[in-house]
Amino acid sequence: MGTRTSVYGKYLLLDRIAVGGMAEVFKAKSFGIHGFERILVIKRILPHLTQDKEFVEMFIDEAKIAVELTHANICQVSELGKIGDNYFIAMEYIHGKDLRAILKKCYTVKRQLSIAQALHIILETLKGLDYAHNRIDSLTGKPLGLIHRDISPQNIMISYYGEVKIVDFGIAKTESKLHRTQAGVLKGKFGYMSPEQAAGLELDQRTDLFSTGILLYEMLTNRRLFHGDSDFKTLEAIKECVIPSPRKYNPNIPPELEQALMKALSKEREDRFFNVQEMHAALSKIFYTTFPDYTTKDLSDFLMDIFKVEIAEEQESLKRALDQISKDDFRAASSASESDIQGHSHPKKSDTASVVLPSSIDQQKQAKSILSKLFILGAVAFTLIFGYWKFFHKGSTISLPLPSKAQSITLNTLPPGASISIEGEARGEAPLTVRLIPEKTYQLSIQLAGYETYNESFSITSKQTVYDFTLTKKKALLGSIFVKSDPPGAKIAFNQTTTEMVTPATIYKLKLNQEHEITVEKEGYKTSTKTIYLKDVSQDVSFSLEKIGGQIKINVIPKNADIYLNGKSVSNTMEGLELGKKYEITLKS
Repeated sequence: MGTRTSVYGKYLLLDRIAVGGMAEVFKAKSFGIHGFERILVIKRILPHLTQDKEFVEMFIDEAKIAVELTHANICQVSELGKIGDNYFIAMEYIHGKDLRAILKKCYTVKRQLSIAQALHIILETLKGLDYAHNRIDSLTGKPLGLIHRDISPQNIMISYYGEVKIVDFGIAKTESKLHRTQAGVLKGKFGYMSPEQAAGLELDQRTDLFSTGILLYEMLTNRRLFHGDSDFKTLEAIKECVIPSPRKYNPNIPPELEQALMKALSKEREDRFFNVQEMHAALSKIFYTTFPDYTTKDLSDFLMDIFKVEIAEEQESLKRALDQISKDDFRAASSASESDIQGHSHPKKSDTASVVLPSSIDQQKQAKSILSKLFILGAVAFTLIFGYWKFFHKGSTISLPLPSKAQSITLNTLPPGASISIEGEARGEAPLTVRLIPEKTYQLSIQLAGYETYNESFSITSKQTVYDFTLTKKKALLGSIFVKSDPPGAKIAFNQTTTEMVTPATIYKLKLNQEHEITVEKEGYKTSTKTIYLKDVSQDVSFSLEKIGGQIKINVIPKNADIYLNGKSVSNTMEGLELGKKYEITLKS
């Protein structure tokens, strides 16, 4: 959309990226000590909602919960604040697209997410849901019982580096209570409701599982599941819940995946997975068995390919916005000092208000006045005024950098989330925006669990604003399986291949997160086979072997003669006899 860079409290609004019925969303920037800078998102509540006291109270309660949700698969909310009468939320910036935009782009360029990519997105989504569903109230120690209620393509963000994050968690519940619409209107995306939600019934966490199932269905089939000619018809279709076989539209879907998907989409919640963990376990087994070589880079490469034009445009737009920052920072510092002199340095205290700077309109008026006064008072007066401003703004996190030759750059890592240190000082996690001086050499260190540490000298140029670093994965950990049997001494076959090993024995150098088939065989005992899913570095498997019984068949003349085994009448065929044991057979005519 685009707007002029402006000051909003302690943030710099770089660009308006969305506006809806509830809020407008800005790409913004915040500052910290030692030149620390961070790109984030400001979601500012629209004015008409600030007058709705009931909504504001619910919004604050839910936002407080959202701040506590800290998980890699949930968009992090860092602050709930208020400037004037306007409430806002500061949250993590995700450099990517929502799932709706991705599916729309796939349709436009005639591409489709692979089965592996779709499963990866859903598994990551389920991780975030599992965390939220099981979140404990830190004060009472009791489960919060959170339900998202609006799992839909718009609320699943996917970064260009393959990260998957749920957005609007906690806010969705507040929105569902919003009454500034016609009575009886359901909230949420109609096409992604569960049958019980469409019917207006009381919900539990299994409603989120159904909605997640819809997402998986649509990614696998490249078509909408519930989409009527009107909202009413869409809701009726959901309540009827007739699900066509996904393999009808995509025959490459494994049968076991279809079975799990149809379970998640059961009309009756009692027939669905019991909870997120059960659904995640079922899909994980299918994913790791069917796609053992899949990595997040597969999804990242796909997204960077289909969105390459948009990525270039976003980088150029960000660069234009960043070019204005030093001027805006200086104006913000000037107007903040003047506002303090006029007695506006003490914002009213409340549970939700942040320590903020005045609005940008006031700043522009006050800037002219303060600059003229400062020039008259001289350097000493400026020092006193700035000290006065600093004294009354101890609680503010903003630290405005002095103008310098430094320029803003963004450091990305693949995979994302790596910890970045510059000159031995920890700066944050990638993607990270910092200010560095062009042509100056810095010592850069990048660390991420499971990957080799990157330690190199690094310098930037005045023309390049984004730097990408691909990390090298450490050698994969291998596992082992200890095989034992009762009785011991059984021959071991591994993945249908005979070996020289006999029980007890350990099989080494096995790939983790894969299924392995183990068969043991011993003379006089039935052959036994087990399939082991190796998820730990070492696992044990035990076999209790069953003896094979002997068989005796007697042909008797005359045929009507009676046969007795150890005095007990039997037929002419006796099975399951213990080998090596003596038996007495008697014939009577």
